[in-house]
Amino acid sequence: MPFDRRLLLAAFSSFTCGSTLGYLNTSRLASLRFRAENAHRLPISNPGWYLYHKSKNYYKLKHGLGAGLRSGFYLAAWASLFFVVEESMDVFRGTWRAGRSLTEMEGERTKNAVTTMTDGLNSRSSGMRATDRQRNSVQRTLQEEQ
Repeated sequence: MPFDRRLLLAAFSSFTCGSTLGYLNTSRLASLRFRAENAHRLPISNPGWYLYHKSKNYYKLKHGLGAGLRSGFYLAAWASLFFVVEESMDVFRGTWRAGRSLTEMEGERTKNAVTTMTDGLNSRSSGMRATDRQRNSVQRTLQEEQ
């Protein structure tokens, strides 16, 4: 996936999660604060209780939206910063040309989680380092192409 799509997706999803969680947490606390501030004058009639809950909901919305947007922007900024640093490190190391897909990085052979773990266990038991395995696989593919 190209960097601009990954960055946009990460920023949008982290903003959505951060704003939702920030709104829910802050609105719950605002509801408790409204209850504590108005405990000395609780309503006694049905229209009074209706207006009490209506006021409480507006109070929750007012404080929840502000804090939700603030935490959403905060989380989106940190996620975007992480992705920018990751991309710059990939460009610096020169691995961005690999395409970030297993088929392009490994050739025709694809790997799943189980074969990756068993390869790691096999390389440790045989005493072969990861760079040696990569060098051997590159040499094998070059010999097969010739």
